[in-house]
Amino acid sequence: MKKKVFIAIGVVIAVAITLTVVFFPFIKTRLYLKDRIKGHVEILINGTQYSIDSLKYTTPTDKEETELSIENGEFSIKGGEYGEYEFSFSIDNDIIRNHFDNISFNALPKTVLSFVYLNSNWWNITDMFFTIDIREKDGEPIVNLSVEYDESSETYQKNETETTEKNYILSNENSVFELTFGL
Repeated sequence: MKKKVFIAIGVVIAVAITLTVVFFPFIKTRLYLKDRIKGHVEILINGTQYSIDSLKYTTPTDKEETELSIENGEFSIKGGEYGEYEFSFSIDNDIIRNHFDNISFNALPKTVLSFVYLNSNWWNITDMFFTIDIREKDGEPIVNLSVEYDESSETYQKNETETTEKNYILSNENSVFELTFGL
C-alpha cells in the first residue's frame, strides 16, 4: 500500500513539474539546462574567409582566461551569471599582412579582437553572431567588429535581434580591439 502511495505522489509531482515548465515559460527560462550563451564567429581578411579553432573567454566570476574549442565557427558556454563575459580571438599579424599589398602596419606579432557581453540577467539565453572584417579602406587596413545578438525574455520568447558595430584602424600603436554589447 505504501509503495502505491509513493508512486502516486511521484506521478503527481512529475505531472505538476511538466505542466509548470510547459505552461509557465517564466519557470522554463530558469530551469533551462543547456548552454545559455551560444555563438558563431565569422572572420574575413580582405574578403577571404579565415577560420579559427579556438577562442579565450572569461566569465563574471572567473576572470582567468579559459580556452574554448570552436567547431565550424560555433561555440557555447554555460552562462547563467549576471555580469561581463569577454570572448577574445587572436590572429597572427603575418597572416593579416599577407592579405594586403603595400600596406605596412603593426610590427607586433598578434592582433587581439575582443567582444565583451554585458549579461543583464542570469536567466538570459543568448545567441550571438560575431563578424570580424579586416579590409582596406582609403589605403589603410581597418578592423570592423560587429555582433548580432538576441536574448530571451522572461517568458522564454526571443527579443528582437540587436546589432552593435565598431571600426578601428590597424596601426603600429594599436593591436587590441574591443566591442562591448548587451544590457
